[in-house]
Amino acid sequence: MRILILNLRDHTHPRAGGAEVFTHEVAKRWVAHGHAVTLIASNFAGGAPEEVIDGIRIIRLGNYLTVRSQARSYYRKHLRGNCDVVVDEYTNIPFLAPRFVQEPVIFLVHEVVGAKHLVVLPPGVSHLMHYVMEPRWYACYRNISTVTVSNSTRDDLQRFGITKVRVVPQGLSNEPLEKVPPKEDVPTFLFVGLLKKANLTDECIRAFETIESEIPEAQLWIVGRGAQRDKLEAMAKGLNVKFFGYVDEARKLDLMQRAQAVLVPGIREGWGMVITEANACGTPAIAYDIVGYRDAVRDGETGLLTEATPEAMARAAIRFARDTDLQSRLSESALSWSSQFSWDETSAAFLNEIEAVVGRGERSQTARGIGTNAGAV
Repeated sequence: MRILILNLRDHTHPRAGGAEVFTHEVAKRWVAHGHAVTLIASNFAGGAPEEVIDGIRIIRLGNYLTVRSQARSYYRKHLRGNCDVVVDEYTNIPFLAPRFVQEPVIFLVHEVVGAKHLVVLPPGVSHLMHYVMEPRWYACYRNISTVTVSNSTRDDLQRFGITKVRVVPQGLSNEPLEKVPPKEDVPTFLFVGLLKKANLTDECIRAFETIESEIPEAQLWIVGRGAQRDKLEAMAKGLNVKFFGYVDEARKLDLMQRAQAVLVPGIREGWGMVITEANACGTPAIAYDIVGYRDAVRDGETGLLTEATPEAMARAAIRFARDTDLQSRLSESALSWSSQFSWDETSAAFLNEIEAVVGRGERSQTARGIGTNAGAV
C-alpha cells in the first residue's frame, strides 16, 4: 500500500514533539511491513528538501505558513492517483485534504488545540482561531475517518461533530525497566519538554518555589530547549533549579530514572508522551488534570492529577515527597502500567484502520471526480 502523510513537521525538525515522534514510529514500521510511505512536511534551516529516513521518503516544502499550499500543489503535480490513502495530520492548522485529495483520507488528531489559542496567540487572533477557525476546519472532517490517541481527545472531537473516531494506543520508545531504579537522595523533580509558552514551564517553576520553601533540600531539573529559556532561568534565580538544555535520549532516560517524579503542567494535550516514558523508568508523574493527561495518568495509582494551578501541583508534590510509601506504590504501579504500551501495537492498530478505510473505498465528497496526474509516491 502507498501511504501519503501530510504533517506540519517531520521528527527531525527542531520544534518536533510527541506528534512527530508518533508519526515516525508508526510510519517506519509500515515501511518494514512492505508499505511505501511518503511524508510531506515543512522545511527548516539546514533541512534537506528531500531525504529518506528509516525507509520513509520525506519531502520538505515551504515553512510553517506556506507548507500547506505547497503540499497541495505538489500533490496535484506528482502524487494524485499514485497513492492509496492520505493521512492528514492536524498540528495547529490542518491541510484540509478532503477538499483536494481524491484518495481516501484519514484525519490524525493528537489534540484539539482549543484554549491553547487563547494562551499563546495575541488577543483578536486568538479568539478568531479558537472560536471561528478551528470549528470551521473540523467541519471539513465530519464524514472522515479519524484517529486519535486518547479517549478525552475523542470526546473533544465528537463535540465538534466528528463521529467516526478510532482511538489507537499511544506507543513507547524506551523499554520499561525490570524494577524501579535507585533515586536521588533528596526529593528531585523533573520537567522535560520544549521551553515554550504553551508548555507552562513557568508554572512548574512557580510550583517548585513553594516546594522548596517547605522542603529546602528539594531540587528541580529542567530538560529541553526553547525560546523561553532565558526568561525561565531569570525566574528560577536563587532556586535549586538546574537547566540541562537539550540532551540526548540516553541522558534524558538517566535523569528520568533518578528523579522521584516528573512535573507535567499544561493546557491540554493529546496524551503526554513524557509521562509514559517516565513511567517506564519507574517514575510517576504529578500532572495537571487536563485533556490527555487524565488518560496518561491513573490518578492515585500511577501518578497524581492536580487542579491546573502551580499551588495545587506544589501541594501534591510536597505530599508525595514526604510519603515514602506513596512514592514506592506509585513508582511500582507506573512501571507496571508502562509495560502495556508499544509502538508495534500502535502501528498495527493504526494500519488496521487504514486498511479498513481503503477497503471501504471512502472518498471525500468534495474531492470526488478529480482527475489523475503522473508521479509516484
